[in-house]
Amino acid sequence: MSNEHKGYEMHHNPYLKKNVCVVYQYVPGNRASQVWYHQWGINVMAFLGEGFESLGMNVKYIDIETFIGSPSVALKNIDYSVNLICGNKNISLWALVPSISYWYNVIPMPNRTEAMIAGERKDTANLIATKVGFSCPEWATDIGDLDQSIRTIVKKPRDYGSSSGLEIGEIRDFKDHKKNDIEYIYQEFVEGIDVTIPILYSDIHKTYLCGHGVAFIPDADAAWVLDSGAKSINRVGIVPESITKVYYTVPKEIVNKINKLMIFLGNSSVGRIDFRVRLKPSSTIYDATLDEYNFIEINPTPTMNAKSDFVGGIESALADSESEIYSYAVETTAETGVDMSRPCSIVAYTMLKYAEITSNGNE
Repeated sequence: MSNEHKGYEMHHNPYLKKNVCVVYQYVPGNRASQVWYHQWGINVMAFLGEGFESLGMNVKYIDIETFIGSPSVALKNIDYSVNLICGNKNISLWALVPSISYWYNVIPMPNRTEAMIAGERKDTANLIATKVGFSCPEWATDIGDLDQSIRTIVKKPRDYGSSSGLEIGEIRDFKDHKKNDIEYIYQEFVEGIDVTIPILYSDIHKTYLCGHGVAFIPDADAAWVLDSGAKSINRVGIVPESITKVYYTVPKEIVNKINKLMIFLGNSSVGRIDFRVRLKPSSTIYDATLDEYNFIEINPTPTMNAKSDFVGGIESALADSESEIYSYAVETTAETGVDMSRPCSIVAYTMLKYAEITSNGNE
């Protein structure tokens, strides 16, 4: 795939010279969590900015305080907004950017408020996954409602992302919990392999496509988890020596279920779904079946930077001429004249195209 960058005006590129606003969270100070967010935000902004600019767009960056202080000014002459209010905040705050943008008739990306909230909440995500046919480890908001024979459980905040606040232990370790504390869910822990699968909507295929799955295979410890600590270093491309990261083609039956899930969730251009895969003795990650995949969570707003697993899975699929993502990139390259073999370009295009398709009725 080649990019005749100077000639893309000759192709059908509807985003040329359009204006996109990337809204980020500025956090003053130098605490570790704040330093992490700045690194995360800069990397994501660089990745998305490069993608939008490859489509000939004008990119504006604005912090959330300025955005909510005077949205009519911040969004003046803006066609699209991108929400970078991330998982270390309660998801009620994530709604600010898409909701305010929608009020001002600016199209929000990568999704609208209702999809983001429904997907990021751990309880509704579990219900959706079960509805479409995924296995979901037993869970409850009251630990007393769990099968007490379960040895190990996971406690996680219902309304936070990035694995913030996740704890793993035996049931007796959490006996001091508050009854029916809806701020948390308690779930059976599944030993096995952490897997994450990136997702893009293709207007050409009229369906969601999966990038290559990313599996974190431990040398021996089947209880290893990609928790918030592991994620913080994995985002910059560091994986523990005891873990092997493997990219693989996602089985068709899993792709079909993911497509059903994303359609049920609605109004999301991209996503990433996490599983724990408990392999049978005769299985490998390459041929694991639906019953071996245990749904963990949906990420309607996945981290998108050059070293993230979302981008890694897309990049791996783009290098595979047998993948649907590859064919999607070939066709969109021909249409726009922009090199869609670059992950930043295909992700930016996907968000824009989906926003355009679903923007009818934004009044």
